[in-house]
Amino acid sequence: MNNMKTVFLLVLLTVTLVIVGELVGGIQGMMFFFILALMFNVGSYWFSDKIVLRMYRARPAPDNSRLTETVRRVSQMAISRSREFAADQIGAGYVHNPDGLASALQKLHISSQKIGLDANPATAHMFIVNPLSARRMTKLFSTHPPLEERIARLKTMTRGVVN
Repeated sequence: MNNMKTVFLLVLLTVTLVIVGELVGGIQGMMFFFILALMFNVGSYWFSDKIVLRMYRARPAPDNSRLTETVRRVSQMAISRSREFAADQIGAGYVHNPDGLASALQKLHISSQKIGLDANPATAHMFIVNPLSARRMTKLFSTHPPLEERIARLKTMTRGVVN
């Protein structure tokens, strides 16, 4: 929807400038203002990030900042967790059986606890079930949401309540 709004506003700007150009200078004015509108549109599109950053007087964070690294990692993990929920929802839609998927996740979880995994944190995101123990602060950096939460969401889908 935002892309459509942006296109609409850029087209509106172009049409407005071309009409003003025609009023001011006829056909030559239209051509001049069309080129001007094209430059505005390309500049607005290409440099919009820099324009907003300057508008708010934003400055880059120091490279050696621990806070920067922490924020980056927490954001990355939160996105990964939300994708896990989305994958569960899509998977349940494909099989038309959220309870079956919840049962499969439960079985995987039980098996992984019995066997135990010696997983490297760098590859944790590739597992279906979180191979790392998520206690206290490590839960914040976990790539997987708690399995109990995933199963609970799948069971609410069975009851017809979709989040």
